[in-house]
Amino acid sequence: MIFPVVVFALTIALILIRPRGWHEALWPAGAATALLIFGFIEFDRVVATLEDGAAALGFLFALLVYGAFLEHSGLFDWAALHAARSARGCVARLFRNLFFLAALTTITLSLDTTAVLLTPIVLTLAARLGLSATPFLVMLIFVANAGSLLLPVSNLTNILFAERFALSAAHFLRWMALPQLLVLVLLYAALSRFFRESLRQTFDLTSLPEPETAVHDRFYFQLSLFSLPLIGLGYVIAPLLELPPSAPLLGASFILFLRAAWMGRLDRRFVLNLPWGLFPLVFGLFILVRFVGDSGLLALSISALHKLEPGARGLLLLSSLIGLATNLGNNLPIALFIQDVFGSAERDAVILYAALIGANIGPLLTPLGSLATLLILSMASRAGVALPTRSYLRLAALLTPLLFLFALFALLFIEARSPL
Repeated sequence: MIFPVVVFALTIALILIRPRGWHEALWPAGAATALLIFGFIEFDRVVATLEDGAAALGFLFALLVYGAFLEHSGLFDWAALHAARSARGCVARLFRNLFFLAALTTITLSLDTTAVLLTPIVLTLAARLGLSATPFLVMLIFVANAGSLLLPVSNLTNILFAERFALSAAHFLRWMALPQLLVLVLLYAALSRFFRESLRQTFDLTSLPEPETAVHDRFYFQLSLFSLPLIGLGYVIAPLLELPPSAPLLGASFILFLRAAWMGRLDRRFVLNLPWGLFPLVFGLFILVRFVGDSGLLALSISALHKLEPGARGLLLLSSLIGLATNLGNNLPIALFIQDVFGSAERDAVILYAALIGANIGPLLTPLGSLATLLILSMASRAGVALPTRSYLRLAALLTPLLFLFALFALLFIEARSPL
């Protein structure tokens, strides 16, 4: 087991260090390719891993394409300008408005959409208004992760579990509505308190354009706006028709594609600007986690699961261990590993959702924990904005356990009130 763990640890270190500024995806993709070439992992195992992660990868692709069309429509710029102008020069109100925009985007379109679309908007707004971007970037990181409990589409980890264990959107709502509400309330209160000095500032509204300036084609904008509730409806209908969760996004993307093509707004840059590096990054991590699991860790984890103490203490331990693991190996591949540990047997809902609380909130402890966090930090770095690492880690160490415990206790409350 030593060699797989060393390979995995070295790969994670290279992702974080990014020597010579090389893309993060190079290291997990290169490591997975080398393992395949030198016979450390069989080709059939790679194919099986791709099949297991296909729903999440397919949804990620559909999400990135749809998000790119929404960005072209100016919808998120329009919403951000409305959020800023309605704040009437008060930074605290601007923070509140962007918090709710990020939460709504995360819940309905996933945390990766929040990262990809809202990060550049926040950076632009902060620069234009002469404000520090730090409170807003930290808010995006926390909301993107902790705000992704409510629906299967809110997080790729949720999609993996929903596919494997047949969890519907209605089922998620029943179990996760209260945990999600409590987490967001606590998060807003805590972040407002932590950044209270920065949020006491004011800004000059005259430096902001009118929201309508973000709209270049009225009909395209209206189509984009109208597509959002249709996608929500599609998420409900798709499982009934045995369609993948990516189907509503692909359908909406096709409609927007037709209009964008008619407008002549599609070119090579549209395709090249999509964050393609996410796919080799995610799939490479999938392979590495499977490689470590096959070396004996999976068998040990299954044995530990069978010995787990039933009740609240056992759930707390399980969820805590998953949360800690995500900070070492990223929550998406860890979620795939947890599926293998749970196996195909039917599991109590409370166990599955406790695992997801660990996989979605736990990653906040370190920058490696989730793709959304890596995306936000990467885009901020490219814009010349660096988060103060020590301050973030201190906040994460204080706030993450509180969010985690609030969510888990709310889940246990739901279980206690559920009929047998």
